[in-house]
Amino acid sequence: MPAFLTEFMNELHAEKERLKAAEQDEDFSDVFEHFWLPFRFHCEFRFCFDVLAVDSSSAKHSLGDSSIFYVVRALALSASRRYKRVSVGREYAPNFKDLPLLGRLREHLEHLVALDALKDGFEGFILIDGSLFGRLSHIPKETDFVRNRALMVDYFEVLSSFLDTSRRLSVPVVGVSKESRTSFFRTFLLAKILEKAGVEQEFRHFLIRSAVEGGSSAVFALKRAEEELDEGVKRLFRAFLLQRRPDFQLILKYARSKNETGCTAPLILGTKPRFRREFDAMRKDPEGFMRRRFPISALEEGFLERAKSVVKSIERLPAIVSFHVLPALNDTPMRIDVPAWFFGINKTLSDVRFPEDLVVCENNERLEEILRMISAGYCGLENYNIWLSAVDSAVKMHKDVFEAVYLRKFEEITGLEATARGERRVKFP
Repeated sequence: MPAFLTEFMNELHAEKERLKAAEQDEDFSDVFEHFWLPFRFHCEFRFCFDVLAVDSSSAKHSLGDSSIFYVVRALALSASRRYKRVSVGREYAPNFKDLPLLGRLREHLEHLVALDALKDGFEGFILIDGSLFGRLSHIPKETDFVRNRALMVDYFEVLSSFLDTSRRLSVPVVGVSKESRTSFFRTFLLAKILEKAGVEQEFRHFLIRSAVEGGSSAVFALKRAEEELDEGVKRLFRAFLLQRRPDFQLILKYARSKNETGCTAPLILGTKPRFRREFDAMRKDPEGFMRRRFPISALEEGFLERAKSVVKSIERLPAIVSFHVLPALNDTPMRIDVPAWFFGINKTLSDVRFPEDLVVCENNERLEEILRMISAGYCGLENYNIWLSAVDSAVKMHKDVFEAVYLRKFEEITGLEATARGERRVKFP
C-alpha cells in the first residue's frame, strides 16, 4: 500500500462531511429564485452591431545585468478594423518571477487601442477581456518601474478618457470574465436574506461591510452575529464567512437544479471599504494624496497639476453594472461588466456603497441586447466568445517569436546581452 493512503482517505471522507454540513447551513435557494433570470442561449441569434474585441499579451526575459527586458502589446480587432500598440522596456526587479505591474501596463495599452478605435469613428460594441470593475478599482500609487513610476496616473488619465468618449458616442463597453472568482452576487443574496429576516439596516450594513473587508472586522462581526441573530440566519452568516465560495459555484448549483440557463439579476456594484477610504482622502486633499502616493514623481515639475486633474477624472468614473451569465448547463458562468449609463443610470463609482439591484423590467431591452450579443458569440466549452478568441489568437506572443524577433532586435539595437541561451528564462503570462 502507498504510504499514508489510509490517512489520506480518512481526510478526504472527513472533508466531504464538512462540505456537506456547510452546504446545509448555506442555503440560498429561496432568494436565488427571485434574482435568477432564465434565458435560452443559441448561436442563431442575429447581432446587427459591429463588435470590436480588445486583448493584450506580454513576455519578459532576464538580462545579463540582472535587469528584465519586457514587451507588452495590445490589439483591438473587428471584422474590418485593427489597432495596435506596443510597449518595450527594461527594469530592475528583485525577483524575475515577480513583475506584476505588467498586468497594469497591459490594461493601459488595451485602453489606448480602444480609444484609438473610438477616435477613428468606430460604432458598435467594445468587448474587453476581463473585469471592467476591477480596472476602475485600482488604487493610484507610484509603481516600482524606475522609468515609469507615474504609470497609474497615465493609466487613469487614459481610462477616464476612454470611458468618457464611449459614453459621449454611445458606444457600449462590455467586460467579459470567464470563471471569475468574485462573490458580489453571493454577498448581495446574503444582504437580502438579512433584510427579509428583519435585521435593521444599520446592523445589516455593518455585517456586510465587515464580511467583505475580512480579517479582524469579520471576526468581530461574527461575534455580534452569534449574539444577536436568529439561529438559522446565524448559521448562514457563519458559513458565508468561513466558506468564501465564489459566485460561479453557487450559480452552478442552483441553475443546474432548476435545469435553466440564464443570468443573475444585474447589480450596480459598490466599492470596497479600502477604496472608499482612499477615494475620500484623494477627494479632500488631492495634492497631499498625490504627494504621499507618488513621492518621487511629485518632485518633477508640473506633475502635481496634471495629477490633480486626473483625480477629478477619477471622481467621474461611472458606476458598473455586473451580472453572471450561464450559457450552457455543462459550462461555467461568465461575468459581464457594463458601465451603468448603458442602463440609463447616472451614478459614479463612488456613489454606490453596497450592491444595488436594477429594476429589470425597466431595463429589459438593454439587458436582452447584451445577452443576445453574448449568445451570438458563444460557441461552446472550447470557445466562449468568438470575438475574444480571435483577438487572443492574434495578439498572443509565442516564445519563438519573442526570442527570434523582439529579444534579438533588442540585443542588436542596445548592445546589451541576454543571459546565455542555456540559462535563458522567458516568462509568458
